[in-house]
Formats: sequence, C-alpha cells, structure tokens
Amino acid sequence: MAQINALQGSSNLQARAEVARLREQLYQADEELSDTKKNHRYDLLSEGYSKLAEDANESLEKTLRAIDANSDMQQRIVENMLNVITTDYQTAYSSINDIIE
Repeated sequence: MAQINALQGSSNLQARAEVARLREQLYQADEELSDTKKNHRYDLLSEGYSKLAEDANESLEKTLRAIDANSDMQQRIVENMLNVITTDYQTAYSSINDIIE
C-alpha cells in the first residue's frame, strides 16, 4: 500500500503501470485473505459440529447403557420378589394341607 501511495502522484507511464500491477496484487491478496477466512470459519464450524455430534452420541450411549443396566436390575428384583412370594405361598399351602390332613 505504501508503494501505491508513493507512486500515486507520478504521471510517468511506467509508474502508472506499476500502480495498476500493485493494485491488482493487493486485490488478489484481499481475495485470498477473504477465502482463507471463509475456509477457516467453515473448518472451525465443521469441527465444532463434529465434536458436538460425537459428544451427543457418547451421551446417548451412556444413557442407553444406564437404562439397560437399570432395567436388568429391576427385572432381577421382580424375579427375586416373585420367587419369595411363590416360596411363601408354597409354604403356606403346605402348612394348610398339613392342617387339613
């Protein structure tokens, strides 16, 4: 930019051509910078979304494992309770039969 400003006031044909060339370089550099910023933003967003999706999947898997473990434990408790009740009924039925006989 300093070179452009230095050559700006010159009426020399070669200086004007140099100003045009420098402006074109500056324009291209600005375009490249803009593209780089857009690509970087896209990459950051993409990485963020990927991380968010991974975290959500991990959380879901943990929740499903906890539900499975909880339901297995509940099933064992119910089975144990039914076994105790069945045994109690069998004992009671046996006692009643003994009394009746």
